[in-house]
Amino acid sequence: CKRCPIGEYQDKKGQERCIPCVAGTTTLGDGRPSVEDCGCIEGSIDVGDGGNKSICVACGEGMTCPFSSSKHNLLNGTAKN
Repeated sequence: CKRCPIGEYQDKKGQERCIPCVAGTTTLGDGRPSVEDCGCIEGSIDVGDGGNKSICVACGEGMTCPFSSSKHNLLNGTAKN
């Protein structure tokens, strides 16, 4: 069994292939076990509804958007610092 590289994940044990994160998203490290580990790249924010489909857009002027920033978490007060 090998660890999936950055930008990919595998949610089933014993699989030989990894699943790539959707365009505009990545993982922070290798060996990630879930699609939920995929987040928008630094400098962009997920403006989706908080479901499994990320819609990443560039941060607004003057904003700092770290990895996995999302409008959903910002509005709910659960944004990561």
